[in-house]
Amino acid sequence: MFLLISLNIAIRLYDNFKFNNIKLVLLGISLALCVLSKPTFIIYYILVLYFIIDKMSGLELTEKIKDGIKILIPLILFGIFQMILNYIRFDNILEFGAKYQLTSFNMINCMKISFGKIIAGFLEYIFRIPEINPMKFPFVFINTNTSLVSINEVLYEHRLYGLIGIPILWIFLFKNSVIKKGDKINKFIICSLICVCLEIVVNTCFGGICEAYSIDFKLILCISAIIIFFKFLENGNIEKNRLFAYISIITILLMLPISFTTECNFLVNYKNDTTVTLKNFFEFWT
Repeated sequence: MFLLISLNIAIRLYDNFKFNNIKLVLLGISLALCVLSKPTFIIYYILVLYFIIDKMSGLELTEKIKDGIKILIPLILFGIFQMILNYIRFDNILEFGAKYQLTSFNMINCMKISFGKIIAGFLEYIFRIPEINPMKFPFVFINTNTSLVSINEVLYEHRLYGLIGIPILWIFLFKNSVIKKGDKINKFIICSLICVCLEIVVNTCFGGICEAYSIDFKLILCISAIIIFFKFLENGNIEKNRLFAYISIITILLMLPISFTTECNFLVNYKNDTTVTLKNFFEFWT
């Protein structure tokens, strides 16, 4: 939420100078709350910074410095608060508590950076596909292979829906046909892809491979895909518009059961009366 707010404010900077100071302060607060919510979200500062630099391009140097300070003051204050809290709790201003969670895993070994982990992360986050069974409710099942070792590395793996299985993201294959290299939108998409790659590396090395860790960068990729889709709409090609409308519908049909199932296995837990009711409603042959 705070990431989306930050992007929204950054895009709207200087649209109305009357409220610009408020926007700058709110931008600093929302950016700080991103990292307080999840430390790895600092990676997405690249995206927000892209819009800030673009919006400030027409200002004088002194105005850029003044406005930059207005963003930095709340950001620094919240940062100091978080560092003090980290030091009180863990004796380290940069420790957010992941190594101290109650778990049977050896978190020190799990949070080591290695080349093997990075390769495993990209392969799994991109290419792991769901299981589709049209004869069994809810028809789409997430891959639930669980292990603690991958490519001879200590690495937590759990349920995951890979990027290749999300049809709306296939729009990226057609990006170059609608967006020019020098276009601002193209630069934003490139920044998004860089952030996603960094997020995959950080998530894999410090957390593991699972659906919960992929939600944030899937969100960014879907936003970029929709922007590309809007560019297709501008071109007015009806056939392509229909094609991507179908892709969107397929994406919803695939992702909806996964979204409702989640890690508590809601749609596959037949001890739950609601699950049984839904199963009997959709399985017409029962």
